[in-house]
Amino acid sequence: MRRPRPERWEPPWRRHVHGLARKQPQKAIGPAIGTALRPSPHTSPRVFLSSFTSGTVTRRSNSVTIIALAAILALGIVLAAHALADRFKINFTQSLPRGLYAIHSAAPIVVGDIIAVCPPTSLAPWGLSRGYLIAGPCPEGAAPFLKIVAATNGDLVDVRPDAVVVNGHTLPNSARERFDHQGRLLNVGALRRYRLTRGQFWLYSPVPHSWDSRYLGPVDTGIIGRAEPVWITGDRSALNIVVSLAKPRT
Repeated sequence: MRRPRPERWEPPWRRHVHGLARKQPQKAIGPAIGTALRPSPHTSPRVFLSSFTSGTVTRRSNSVTIIALAAILALGIVLAAHALADRFKINFTQSLPRGLYAIHSAAPIVVGDIIAVCPPTSLAPWGLSRGYLIAGPCPEGAAPFLKIVAATNGDLVDVRPDAVVVNGHTLPNSARERFDHQGRLLNVGALRRYRLTRGQFWLYSPVPHSWDSRYLGPVDTGIIGRAEPVWITGDRSALNIVVSLAKPRT
């Protein structure tokens, strides 16, 4: 006959703790989980399995919704940026005060206006390679720039060695330079006179190294519109030139 196994000796404090545990009812955590996971005899296997995947499907649908909303928002930002790019121009160069300019494409252009213009396609690749231009939506991949209209239809422009003279008036800081600010040779053409015709504009900026009509010649293509300062900062002396050149609008 098998002898009963002697009880394991426990210290009194442990017996006291075990006694309290037996007196207090325990929460049926394990059985509750087991009951929740146990399928009902009236539940089909497909419905039972769907109870495990419904949370995953919900999380996936939420993720898809968030991604779709983010894509729509990004598309809206891109479309808004293109729309604003047609109406506003930010100037980062020294040719004119830095800041934000509003573009009016339908406004008539007269002497003294600031205009946004795409660079001539024949010179745009060269200007990009030299760093005179930045990338943008214009032909040849250049960005439009801002210049002052110093002469237009009927005006006489005289390109001299020391300055550019329009109708007998010398434009400040308009002498052509042989080298740019990095010591590279500039595309200096021959000295000559121009009698501008309809649709031609002489672009100008009162900055010695400005890449304008003193190197480009008269411009008759790529005109985007008249530009007005909205918010500018820095040196505003160029705007005084604009005022002095301005002609009354007809």
